[in-house]
Amino acid sequence: TAPEALSGGAECWATAADEADGDVTAALTVRQLDVGGASCAPEAAVRAVCAPGAYVYLYLAADAAGNVATATVTVFVVQRSAVSFAAPVALPAEEADAAAAAAAAAA
Repeated sequence: TAPEALSGGAECWATAADEADGDVTAALTVRQLDVGGASCAPEAAVRAVCAPGAYVYLYLAADAAGNVATATVTVFVVQRSAVSFAAPVALPAEEADAAAAAAAAAA
């Protein structure tokens, strides 16, 4: 019989089990389906290090008799907060003096 328990993916902490063969996780493969979106490796998608979007993966597992089970998994990567970086900017002396004078005049 085809493997009956299939979840996740080989690079994504998945397992596959077969009634006769037991653990067939070693035979588990995963590939991204092209649905017109960006490319993102499965192990990166589950860690949300890909660009926000939906990524679809096909998982396949086979037992010793050649029976195959498949599962399609959609991973949604979302950006939860804005990413910003701030670094101090060194102004030339003339600009720094002008900014200080403007701040003093405004006070």
